[in-house]
Amino acid sequence: MNDVEIIRSTNLIILLEDEIFADFFNTFLSLPVFGQTPFYTVENAQWSLWPEIPHDMIAKYKGLLTWLEKYRLPFFCKTNLCFHYILCQELLSFVNSPEGGEELVGFWILTEEMLSIDEMDLELRDHYLSLLLMLKATHLQEGSRVVTLCNMNINPQPLV
Repeated sequence: MNDVEIIRSTNLIILLEDEIFADFFNTFLSLPVFGQTPFYTVENAQWSLWPEIPHDMIAKYKGLLTWLEKYRLPFFCKTNLCFHYILCQELLSFVNSPEGGEELVGFWILTEEMLSIDEMDLELRDHYLSLLLMLKATHLQEGSRVVTLCNMNINPQPLV
């Protein structure tokens, strides 16, 4: 069973316990194609709707969770947002693992700093080159966790 199938078959109440899932699902639910926007707040486990429904029309969103699970979750599982959520979970599990989290974060920070520099700017060129040398010396040597990760044979998940 792949990650998308696991998400699709999991009870929405359980999925919403994950703050990251709730954030991605809220983003999906707020797409302009939907007229009513439900929003889940993890901190107090509460749903709100925008625009609000008059209180005399519905008894506190009765059946909302069942409806979302039946009519929105399957479509969420077909979007890039779902695949980004899965990627985010994979990256977080790697970062939090003893196999390379600290080195990967250091690599990411150094790379982000380099990407923010215009290497053609003569005043910043020395700084850019020093960061590049540091990147090569610390993260791009044979045996580093970053190189090991980049050389892994990752099997792509079949699209739904």
